[in-house]
Amino acid sequence: MISRMLKKILVPAIAFFFLSIFLFGEIKEINAAVCGTNPGTCASGYWRESYTWTGTYWKWKCCHEVWKLTCGPGCCYHFPCSKNPSSIFYCPTCSWHWDCYEWKKVKECTSCVAYPPKCGTATEQYFDDWPFGTKCSVGSGSAISYNSSNWTFNWSCYAISRSCSCKAYRNAKCGSATAGEPSHGAPTDNLCSIGNPSDVIANGDLWEWECLTDESTATDNCSAARETVAPFCSLSPHNTSICEGETSTVTVDGLAPAKGSANLTKVNWNSPNSGELGSWSSTQPDIYTNITWDDGKFKFDIVGLSVSSINPINFFVNDGTGSYEAQCNTAVYIKPAGCNVSVSPSENLTVGTSVNITIMPECIEQVDSYDLDILYQGTDDPTSWWYDGTEDNFINDLNADGKVTIKIKEAGVFTFDATVEGDINGPGGTTDCNCQTTAFTSGSKWWERDTE
Repeated sequence: MISRMLKKILVPAIAFFFLSIFLFGEIKEINAAVCGTNPGTCASGYWRESYTWTGTYWKWKCCHEVWKLTCGPGCCYHFPCSKNPSSIFYCPTCSWHWDCYEWKKVKECTSCVAYPPKCGTATEQYFDDWPFGTKCSVGSGSAISYNSSNWTFNWSCYAISRSCSCKAYRNAKCGSATAGEPSHGAPTDNLCSIGNPSDVIANGDLWEWECLTDESTATDNCSAARETVAPFCSLSPHNTSICEGETSTVTVDGLAPAKGSANLTKVNWNSPNSGELGSWSSTQPDIYTNITWDDGKFKFDIVGLSVSSINPINFFVNDGTGSYEAQCNTAVYIKPAGCNVSVSPSENLTVGTSVNITIMPECIEQVDSYDLDILYQGTDDPTSWWYDGTEDNFINDLNADGKVTIKIKEAGVFTFDATVEGDINGPGGTTDCNCQTTAFTSGSKWWERDTE
């Protein structure tokens, strides 16, 4: 009786001990690493299922088949076992009987994920010097290299046999030109130590520019001291009094900055009364209007003036910096059309003196006729003088140079009244001019001294 009871207790206990060792060893094998080292791969003996990319990582399952002790179709759920009441093993789900279990091949799967390499917090950032922060948020990173041609830092991140490229940027920096001495011209060298310079512009007492890198929109604002000496000039007309339609050449003296210096970028001049303009540009030095560079100086011609008065001439100089410019002025007088009559000698005239009378037209291009009246004591008295010519009428009978010679017969006052008709600046501009001069003579009558 006792031995039968002991047998019923010991035999199930021993059997359960060996069964536990067997079951736990299988579970350990099932839970071993079965995912492959690359996305979508599995360890030997496993197959892949449900392979997808989530937008962030790869996801799949690795599956295999194993034999497992499972409840059979005749499991009982109370004692004694309805299938085989004599069994002595415990069945957890169908009472205490071993023969309620059976061996069966079942599929087991393990879920796998794989994250690609990913750049860290340092990527796409801007640094004054070397990058700091996390290089790679997923995977391991290579050493950082610096590309001085485009001012970028570069490295790679590696994971699951894949790699990704990462980049960071160097901040733009001003160059040593910011510490240079004040200059009249814009600085051109050492504008940026990092980045490319923008155009240099003048702003009061400063030259200003920006430094920019290829990749970064960040800039560094830079400036240097500017010399604020303004340009200046003076004008010297070769002829300050001309006739209508004539040309006067004007020379620019004392020009600063001088032509040939990079600081002088533009020259303009105008003559308001003639409506004439001229210009010179450093960007197109061979394309200009009425301005020439002759013997170290600017020269230009004033033509087409038609107002018989003072005509202003303005000369404008620009050094191209946008702030400093100068203007100098002069004037040319346009004489009206006219004439002048003169006698020679004009002093100490005595009876018997030969007097040369000259009529000189001014600003009359073509003389059509001369008319000369010689008055003695205010009236026409041909007996008071003697003309050494073919006739005593001077109308249209002057020499080609507008000169006649007479001899004085009477002492007293002689008045010489001349009229000139001619064209001003070509046909169609006819004018008349009158001029007078007076001479005083002394002595006896001519015929008292020497009979004609």
